[in-house]
Amino acid sequence: MEFDVIEYNEEAEEAARKAALKKKKLAEKIKKFKKLSGRTAVKIGAFALAAVLVFALGLSYITFTIDPLYHYRTPKNSEKIPIAYPYLQNVGAAANARYGALVTGALNGGIDASYLSGIDGGNVLTLTFPGGNMGDFKSLFDASFSGRSAVRTVYFGLENYLITGEKPIEKSGGKIPRSLANGRSPDDLGYLLTFGLFQKHFASKTPDASKYSFSSEDVLAGYSRSEKADEDYDERYYLDFARKSTDVLIDVIVNHPETEFIFYAPPYSILYWDDAIQNGRAKAEFTALKFAYGRLLQCGNVRIYYFQNMKGVTSNLDNYRDIYHYSDNIKRLVAEKLSDKTYRLIQSDCEKKLDAAYKKILKYNYTKLLNSDLKQ
Repeated sequence: MEFDVIEYNEEAEEAARKAALKKKKLAEKIKKFKKLSGRTAVKIGAFALAAVLVFALGLSYITFTIDPLYHYRTPKNSEKIPIAYPYLQNVGAAANARYGALVTGALNGGIDASYLSGIDGGNVLTLTFPGGNMGDFKSLFDASFSGRSAVRTVYFGLENYLITGEKPIEKSGGKIPRSLANGRSPDDLGYLLTFGLFQKHFASKTPDASKYSFSSEDVLAGYSRSEKADEDYDERYYLDFARKSTDVLIDVIVNHPETEFIFYAPPYSILYWDDAIQNGRAKAEFTALKFAYGRLLQCGNVRIYYFQNMKGVTSNLDNYRDIYHYSDNIKRLVAEKLSDKTYRLIQSDCEKKLDAAYKKILKYNYTKLLNSDLKQ
């Protein structure tokens, strides 16, 4: 029997041994590196978390201290609270300021608060929502009546569109952040970390009214008269929304019998009604106004003034910058006329006065007004 002879290769054996040792050392280094990396990662993560927490706490402290949106405090003088971002600052100001009377509205920025201070004992706070909807005002009232002040009087410029339904009413319209509209709540964290210092820079700022000019030329330049509609709106067209809108107001009114609510119909230019007639909505709009005012007047703590037929005002286009917005002089006049029985509506004559106003706008010579102004 023959056997194969295997020669012993000492060099190969040594090479194999060294390779195995090298592999073992490499594995140990990898293991050690992973262990160190894990510890480093934990340290880095902890450091990053600490940095984030320090930043958040610092931001929260700065926001709380400055409180730019009045979520916790306001300047002592309610008539000198600067409001540049109404959809961010109004609710906080309503909750935290000290005042006895609240002036609010939408398109025309309220009325002359300085005049009202003289007749209402001072401390008048003006907070308006340009283009706001009924949900915005509901948030404002909730903040006001749950806040630090005992509000004796509310002056509300009740724009026609708030009654006829050009904007929704159930919610705030999205411009008031939840962390502000909800008042003091767990949502405070959102305000402290986000809204206080940064959110206001992304919100629309109230335009500087002093930059506007008021003249018939401006009004006519921005007014495009529509062709007469073939058919008028059904006169009950707006009633469903008028009911929902007044439901919001009546809920606030009846829950605060100690407060007097003074509503006024802003004196739009006469061309507002020309536009309504041309588009066929005038009758339906007056029907909605009569319905809404009638419901509100059933509350004992309500007064309503109708200024959309003010003599020498609504037909003088020099008082306006467009068909809706009037000058500060008219705001002052409106404030003065809030004690004038001529413009006050009561339950017994509300419908009669509005019917007379409707007949007046139908008979008005709009063509003559437009032509006479165009010739100037």
